[in-house]
Amino acid sequence: MDHEIIEKRIVDNKVIARGLSSDPDGQPFFTRPIFYRVQKYIKKFMQGQGSDNRWLIVLGLRGVGKSTILAQAYLDLIESGVDPKYILYFSVDQIEVAGYTLAKYLSAYESYLGQSFET
Repeated sequence: MDHEIIEKRIVDNKVIARGLSSDPDGQPFFTRPIFYRVQKYIKKFMQGQGSDNRWLIVLGLRGVGKSTILAQAYLDLIESGVDPKYILYFSVDQIEVAGYTLAKYLSAYESYLGQSFET
C-alpha cells in the first residue's frame, strides 16, 4: 500500500508543482532571486560539491512564496532530466492529511527506492 501511495505522489507531483508555480491561465509566476540560490545549492549537491547537507527546508510565513520556489526548483530538475522518483517533493501538511507522520512517509519512500537516505 505504501508503494502505491508513493508512486501516485510521484505521478501527481508534476501537476501539483505546475499549479503552484503558475497562474490560472498556465503562465509561470515570476522567478524570484531566492530561486537561483536554491537552484545553485541543489545543483552543487547533485554534483557532489559543497555542503554535506542533504535536506533543503524552506521556512517562512504563510503565503510568502515558499511553495512556489520549491515547485519551480522541482520543475527545473525534471526539465533537466532528473528522474522524478529521485526527487522527494512534498508538503508535510499533505502527508499528515493522508495519515502519515514525517518519519513514516520517509520510511515508505526509502522502501520504495530500495535504499536508505543514509547511504
